[in-house]
Amino acid sequence: MTCRWLLPQGRWLHRRDDDGAAVVADESGRVIVPVDRATDESAGIHIAEHDPMRVLEEVTAKTRLIAWALKQPAGTTEKVLRLIAETYRHRPGHRAEWRP
Repeated sequence: MTCRWLLPQGRWLHRRDDDGAAVVADESGRVIVPVDRATDESAGIHIAEHDPMRVLEEVTAKTRLIAWALKQPAGTTEKVLRLIAETYRHRPGHRAEWRP
């Protein structure tokens, strides 16, 4: 059973609270992650940019793109997968042979 009231409401945003401290909050204003002043502020921006709603939208879009590619002429699926993989080229484990 999920406690709905514990879940963030809407998108996550990086903003300043009333005291000027950086926080990640949902659209209702509830603080999800207080960003400690000693922490690099870019961490808060990174967290906000990867809120679960946005990530799920990206997964859905990529899934639909791959489903479309599977119905196209030979070679299309591989090309689409290589283009998607290219967005992860800076991550450990990415292989040069995956490049488009």
